[in-house]
Amino acid sequence: MSATVAPSSLESGELKASYRIAPSLRPDTRAVLVATKRTGLVLADNGSPWFFQCTADRRWPTGLLDEPKTVPAAAFEAVDTAPLMVSPNSMQVRSE
Repeated sequence: MSATVAPSSLESGELKASYRIAPSLRPDTRAVLVATKRTGLVLADNGSPWFFQCTADRRWPTGLLDEPKTVPAAAFEAVDTAPLMVSPNSMQVRSE
């Protein structure tokens, strides 16, 4: 992903494996960013720029919601999910 090519809605992305997660971040923020390296995320075009959405629950600390916004867009890369499809119109994914 680059500044000149904006990702489309519902595109999959992940934090680059080479991105150094700052040890000064909260432990829960670091855990979320590590998970984003492993499992990725889904981008949406609704909301504010770098808006991390979660369930409405007061147990989510403000710091956890704010710190991931410090990760620059260049730290993410698009993921090609086409190989996961069983067929283009089936709405099924491979389980392997």
